[in-house]
Amino acid sequence: ERVYGRTRVLLMPSSYESWGRAGCEALASGIPVVAHPTPGLWESLGEAGVFVDRNDLDGYEAVLRKLLEDP
Repeated sequence: ERVYGRTRVLLMPSSYESWGRAGCEALASGIPVVAHPTPGLWESLGEAGVFVDRNDLDGYEAVLRKLLEDP
């Protein structure tokens, strides 16, 4: 609660996630999740997640700007 209460966006650029518990917890707390599209995160976050390839730094920047400017 202390951490999620102070978090505005969760980034998950990891190349492998089997399930993505942190992402699910963040979504349940109302925090947007921006993640690399691993099979586990696709399944656990679904349409609620925002997916950007881990090597697309411009894509991450654009999504972060949008989320932080218009929460």
